Amino acid sequence: MIYELFTTSGVAFWLVAIVASFVLCYMSQDDDPNVHGAGLVLAVFTGVVLLFSSVGATVPNAPWVLLFVFIVYALIGIVYSLFVAWPLLLYKTRRRIKMLQTEMHALPEGELSDRELAWSQLLEREGMYLYGVYPDGLLKATPPSYGSNEGRIITWAMLWPWDIAGSVLQRPFIWILEQILGLVWLRNVAQYISNRIFRDLQ
Repeated sequence: MIYELFTTSGVAFWLVAIVASFVLCYMSQDDDPNVHGAGLVLAVFTGVVLLFSSVGATVPNAPWVLLFVFIVYALIGIVYSLFVAWPLLLYKTRRRIKMLQTEMHALPEGELSDRELAWSQLLEREGMYLYGVYPDGLLKATPPSYGSNEGRIITWAMLWPWDIAGSVLQRPFIWILEQILGLVWLRNVAQYISNRIFRDLQ
């Protein structure tokens, strides 16, 4: 009975597959990913597929097929992480620097303002270091380092199908939520809750 629930025609199998896919999508999009956690979830997901689907039944007869699939999957992941996801992150970070250069104002002391300091701390997580504000309004920065982003790159390589899915679905999903949560009556409800919680402090 339990085994039948987890077969590809069972409810439990698809429930586990859907939940695991959402978790893997989230992990692949995380700015500070847990590589070991992502690997564990992927291993459990793969194990469920191999144990309870028709794919797993063919493995004992042709184990080399599984090895071939693993090698191809890993190669695609390495290529995707280094030549697609990593450059996209670099261009995104570069745009941040350009925006900061446009908005910043040089201070007499040559120090960063609170806003610019917050930007610098954010970029330092990606291995970038802002090291000077000059009168011409240009901010110097070191390129993002591989070492500071190694967890991201490894996670992209492991979870590349879910990273692609998350990147494609993220924008329309966020847009839909923004439209729903942007409704006037929902905003009023949110403000009412805030007013009630802080009523004794007003």
